[in-house]
Amino acid sequence: MDDERGHYQLLSVGWNDLERTHSIFVHLDTRHDQIWVQVDNTDYGVADALARFGIPKANIILGF
Repeated sequence: MDDERGHYQLLSVGWNDLERTHSIFVHLDTRHDQIWVQVDNTDYGVADALARFGIPKANIILGF
């Protein structure tokens, strides 16, 4: 989370034997009263969830 710059990520970091691994599940940015969905690697549907929670669809931007 970077509240100051409006960047939010949910990721996994770990090891596979001696190799470091990481995967980004969700990456959101907030800009000018809009939420930019940069990455959504979930089955949940982050943009749809934001709309269900009351964020106007006009304020949800798909950046991928």
